[in-house]
Amino acid sequence: MSSPQEDSVSVDPPSGLWARWDGCVGLSQRFKFAAWYYLKDVWARLRRGHINTLINNNATRDHAFAEFYQAVSKDFAAYEATTPVPALVASAHGRVLELGPGTGIQLERFEPSRIEHVYGVEPNTAFFPAFTDRLRENRLGQDGKYTLIPCGVEDGEALARFGVVEGSLDCVVSIQVLCSVPDVEGQVQHMYKLLKPGGEFIFWEHCRSSDPVTRAVQWIWCLLWTPVFGGCRLDRVTKEALVGAADWERVEVEVEMLLENPMPRISGRLIKPRVA
Repeated sequence: MSSPQEDSVSVDPPSGLWARWDGCVGLSQRFKFAAWYYLKDVWARLRRGHINTLINNNATRDHAFAEFYQAVSKDFAAYEATTPVPALVASAHGRVLELGPGTGIQLERFEPSRIEHVYGVEPNTAFFPAFTDRLRENRLGQDGKYTLIPCGVEDGEALARFGVVEGSLDCVVSIQVLCSVPDVEGQVQHMYKLLKPGGEFIFWEHCRSSDPVTRAVQWIWCLLWTPVFGGCRLDRVTKEALVGAADWERVEVEVEMLLENPMPRISGRLIKPRVA
């Protein structure tokens, strides 16, 4: 006679289902932390009588996201250290445009001997105090090789005041930034023009999943995620936008795509054609 254990049927979910669940739980933990900063900021502004915060809350969103990011920047830096990010940033050279430097996590990853100057383009001025403190302790800052510009990359007039014009850059560095850009292809086309012939667009971003179920999860999460994460969307079609934005001479793209992962990554570099 068989034992009850032998007769029983396992009801454990398939491992793939557990993996999907773990991915969602991971997102929920990050979301709760960011949402707390967002709601705290909204409440503080409402208490001061700023009722228009309920209608136009871009300033609230930017300030809350900066507070959240500063609180977790050490965790972000530790995670990025296990990825291609340090090597990608260290490969930047010459005159460099860094998109969305935030709190300055990448500062220590640039190789000063390879850098002529870095221009950091950051439209969220709530990051500036934390960034400035970090820059003061960094060699790029001490050597006068980093300039923080309070604008978006599309503000050509502001960039031109610092000599960032068409054909003036050796590299553009984009680390976890394009998820918050509504028109990725348009922005990349603009940055392509800023690059010199042979210039490099260096990136590490997250993107839309190739799995239909995970794509649906990403879309649902974006309804809550985007307002509290500085406009970030989990489901950007990033790879296609990057590669299709211009006529690159060389395309080097690595994709980290686990089907159940709601934050798959792409990284690499795109190189503008050299003058014949």
